[in-house]
Amino acid sequence: MRSIFTALVAAAALALLPPAVDAQAPAATRSAAATPAHTYSAPPVVTDGVAGGDKACNAAGHRLAREQKALATAQDEVARYTKLQTKCTNKSVCARYATALESLDKRIARHTLRIDKFAAARDAACKH
Repeated sequence: MRSIFTALVAAAALALLPPAVDAQAPAATRSAAATPAHTYSAPPVVTDGVAGGDKACNAAGHRLAREQKALATAQDEVARYTKLQTKCTNKSVCARYATALESLDKRIARHTLRIDKFAAARDAACKH
């Protein structure tokens, strides 16, 4: 029964695929469906109302986004270590969790300061 079902699924999937293009055939004999009649270029990316051509603004935005991602990761780790610390039974393990939480608090403070600095730099770079 399973082989019949597998064969039916495979046949349905093959019916949905576009026709194969023969790699050995010259370009003139290939079907028109395989090659589009026109090329499409995507519009420039706009981030925070600024076109993709402003490198300083884009770089500042990327720096800020990267730092915000790092802050979110640190906050997730704080939540994880806090949960682990509440369930720990070994004194040395609990002490390691406490030390990790202290260092994470310092790390979060550093990330927050950097985010403020990068946000100001982005605002200055993106002014027009």
